Amino acid sequence: MMAVRLSVCLAVLVIICAPLTSIARRRSRNLRPGAKGPNVCAVQEVENTRQRFFSACFDYKYSQVCGHPTFVRYYCCSGFTKIEGEPGCSGVKPLEDIVYTARNMLLDEFVKMSEAADLTDQLSNEGAYTVFIPENEAFQKLTDKERKNLVPPRSSGKPSLLSYHMVQGRHSFKDFKRNQHHVTLYKDKKLMINKYSNGITTVNCARIVRPNEEATNGIVHVIDRVIKPLDEKGTLLDVINDDKQDRFSQLSTALILTGLDQMLRDEDEAYTFFAPSNKAFSRLPSDYFQRLVNEPGHHGLKALLKNHMVKRPLCADSIYSACGLRSLNGQIIKANCNGNGLTIQGKKIQERDILATNGVVHVVDDIFIPDAAKDLTMKAQDLKLNKFMNFTKDIGFLEKLKSTDEEFTLFAPTDEAFEAVPRSYLEAIRSQPTALENVVKYHIAKGKMTTDSFISQQSVKTESSISADIKVTVYRKGLAVNDATVTNPDNTCANGVIHVVDKVMLPPESDLLDMIRSDPDLSSFYSTIETAGLASLFADSDQLTVVAPTNEAFDAMDRSDLEKMLLDPDTLEKVIRNHVVDRLVASCGFLNDAVYNIRSNHGELLHFKRSNGDISVTTDTIKSPAFIFKVDEMATNGILYKVDTVLPCMCGEE
Repeated sequence: MMAVRLSVCLAVLVIICAPLTSIARRRSRNLRPGAKGPNVCAVQEVENTRQRFFSACFDYKYSQVCGHPTFVRYYCCSGFTKIEGEPGCSGVKPLEDIVYTARNMLLDEFVKMSEAADLTDQLSNEGAYTVFIPENEAFQKLTDKERKNLVPPRSSGKPSLLSYHMVQGRHSFKDFKRNQHHVTLYKDKKLMINKYSNGITTVNCARIVRPNEEATNGIVHVIDRVIKPLDEKGTLLDVINDDKQDRFSQLSTALILTGLDQMLRDEDEAYTFFAPSNKAFSRLPSDYFQRLVNEPGHHGLKALLKNHMVKRPLCADSIYSACGLRSLNGQIIKANCNGNGLTIQGKKIQERDILATNGVVHVVDDIFIPDAAKDLTMKAQDLKLNKFMNFTKDIGFLEKLKSTDEEFTLFAPTDEAFEAVPRSYLEAIRSQPTALENVVKYHIAKGKMTTDSFISQQSVKTESSISADIKVTVYRKGLAVNDATVTNPDNTCANGVIHVVDKVMLPPESDLLDMIRSDPDLSSFYSTIETAGLASLFADSDQLTVVAPTNEAFDAMDRSDLEKMLLDPDTLEKVIRNHVVDRLVASCGFLNDAVYNIRSNHGELLHFKRSNGDISVTTDTIKSPAFIFKVDEMATNGILYKVDTVLPCMCGEE
């Protein structure tokens, strides 16, 4: 009985389909307790269709089913009737046998069929039975051949398939569970019941549209179609191998190679299989399937197939909105129901609800390739890294990124990052094959490195022929490589991992000391380094940050302070060390209006701050901030900033 009361809302099972849209359910004020009187039940109907949906708890309703709006139709609950002048359904009807109950429910087609099948006496006088009675429309849709199979001629001596809709005992709606099997009166063959978390319940994928009509010798549940025995087609593997249209020869081969054929033969477990047809396999890249077939261990092929499988049976009618399903491969695949029918991963299901003894098959003409079965080129295509992949093709490295013989880590710039590189530079390196190769390979490293293996100040050797490594820095807001921010990390696939970065990393060719020596604006700073004999300071580490004061910064110093510094070797050394940090500090790691206290090589704190795009640095010995006007000049052993002020040190304190 489905009275509209909160107290009768039934608990539902573990979610198989988590709604992705907020409109899938909403509270219906019209269904509050007592709104329509006592013993009133409700069913939801889809506008402009005859589809009806029964939910275990009608305090909530589906505002839409497959993109179509719904409305609620009220009726008297089982065993009750309307009395003129009384609220709701106050009249109590006497219990009748199953046949009379079906007549009272206007299930005339079933009554006719049961008479033709000589089941009337049994349904009237024996039991108790639970009977799943199809709606009149379901019988009317049957072909003549299907009617004869359902009720064979009496002379044939064959039992009626109508008895497949009958189960011994009373089984109430509240007792149904997911993947529950009951033995029927038809040759002891089983039927499969599935109750889903959204309240929808199916019997061999036929939806229960009206439950719990009680009778003297049993209970009636109305379903929306005529059902057939599960074992007509056998197991999931039998469904695949014995397909009359020969749609699954490629799939059968793949199942054997991966050993998954045994899993689909096992009747102790139940699955949903979105089975890819030969047409689906033909849509794969020309050499891709062959690579999967030839791969030792067939790990990629196995991952691909398991991405089409879901634990436990999932009938098509259980999906009424967008939802996510977790495949056996662990990846979420998206199902949806809209005006175009049922889709999975955005692709239409070609045939649905092929029942097996251990699950359900839905036929698809597309392959859902999981990340574990993709190569780096396919994953890069997903991430829309078109310009970077075009460059890898230009240097002849694309085939290596397709092969599973080696694994690589890509620090791949976005297309927008390439657009930010000066056009003149790109044109120049395109005309120089070696230069182009070095730039591209500077973003590629051997091995599969995910972010959980990175630590700050780590150096990563690249495929580039230049000697400079990539420098890894871990910040509070994320990860950086050189002066580029990792915006989308850990995109793993079969032969590597892609970390998307927001900047093209141009390979440095000079170390910090050479950059300072060759820059005319830094001649005064270089002179002080030579005077102090500190050239080795800039070569002792491969990850340094130098805040280099320009010639103008030295000219702006008080003359007496400048002379004192230059004439005192100890003070000069401390001042120079105060402009060096013993680790990489890239500007991309600075949050706006946050102050970063970083200790210099001298031991004094430098206070870095980004504000409105400008970066400044101060110390405890100066009042006004020194502005950094040239940032992130990468060297082979670190990073160089140009600053407009000489940073004095607390030279008198030890």
